[in-house]
Amino acid sequence: MHRRIAVDLMPDAEDKAITYYANNITRHITNGHMPNWAGPATPEKTRASKPFSLNILPKGTVLTEVERKKRARAKRYKMEPEDLDRIMVRAGGCCEICGSSEELHIDHDHSTGAVRGVLCPRCNQGLGQFKDNRDSLLRAVIYLNASMSDPNLFGVGLRS
Repeated sequence: MHRRIAVDLMPDAEDKAITYYANNITRHITNGHMPNWAGPATPEKTRASKPFSLNILPKGTVLTEVERKKRARAKRYKMEPEDLDRIMVRAGGCCEICGSSEELHIDHDHSTGAVRGVLCPRCNQGLGQFKDNRDSLLRAVIYLNASMSDPNLFGVGLRS
């Protein structure tokens, strides 16, 4: 409570404290004033070195539930929320395989992490069942085409 009052009375106090500790972090760690897990401020740990800044919003910004979820999804795939919007517009708000407009999932390449597009849960899981293997998917298409061209290929099954 006291800290909040001090910040309200001196708005730049928090920024000064952060700057002070950033400039003197090594001295504070060696003197035991900061926990050891804090470690020195390396470029990898600073906000400026990150390729995007999804968590940095002006103080007092209130996000809607939809906006919060969109930002979390974008962050998970290391992209900006605007990139996610572009992917949704490209897909027309529908699954890029079957055209369904039910809840959409972000489809990504598991080996590279690159986002490919948006799919409905059924199509996304279908690709996952084939382990994103193009050859297996092509063999499945050939199999389905063959069975459609001659439904009595093996002479068994339901007959009308």
